[in-house]
Amino acid sequence: MADGKTIEVSFAEGVRTITLDRPPLNVLDLPMIDALAAAFEEAGRDPRTRVVVLRGRGKAFSAGVEVADHSPDKAPAMITAFGRLFQTMRNASVPTVAVVEGAALGGGAEVVLFCDLILMGPKGSFGVPEINLGFFPPIAAAALPRRIPRAVAMELMLTGDRIDAQRAFQVGLANAVLPAEGTEDAIRAFVGRVARGSGSVLRLAVRAADQCDGIPIAAALDRGGAIFLADLYRTEDVREGLASFAEKRKPVWKDR
Repeated sequence: MADGKTIEVSFAEGVRTITLDRPPLNVLDLPMIDALAAAFEEAGRDPRTRVVVLRGRGKAFSAGVEVADHSPDKAPAMITAFGRLFQTMRNASVPTVAVVEGAALGGGAEVVLFCDLILMGPKGSFGVPEINLGFFPPIAAAALPRRIPRAVAMELMLTGDRIDAQRAFQVGLANAVLPAEGTEDAIRAFVGRVARGSGSVLRLAVRAADQCDGIPIAAALDRGGAIFLADLYRTEDVREGLASFAEKRKPVWKDR
């Protein structure tokens, strides 16, 4: 981090990895939140990107937002920056996998909540401890009950307790708990299962899920069907998928 950068981005085989890199605990400040939003915006513009992997360097995914940014004069800018970040993540419509190998707390936990898939390392933990400082987590209040049972979400928000990887998996927050040995291989295998799909169709699937979430079922069926008929059938890859099935071969995606 000698160059002052707090976000590192790498790309290989359709997978864009965004790494939080602000030692020692990847605490988020406003410039870092803006840099993270810019990284997701770039991912959304790049048709080669099939999956984004978000992880933290060091012993924590992220311990949250700078306490100084919670002061009354700075809080509006912080909330605005977070809103811009999460809207950018949603607009990108790229499948996003959070890899939580240490603590994801407060604002760090809220970033995790906006990822589509969550992998927890054996030492990973998740919590929104703001209540212990006389705050509540505004982003988590909106997002956490959408990801896990409301009773569990309220327990976390009202007690400030954190949960370990196993409980995160049990309550449906995490998709998997990574093994202690062969962690990187397990991450690659999981991400590869997503990245083998068509980039354009993966994005449409994410967009459909996002747009159908939280609306009445009749409207959701209409919305999903409209994206399927109007957008999916305009892609080259849907034709390639049908052709490969008929010809009994693996599809060769063009990501368009």
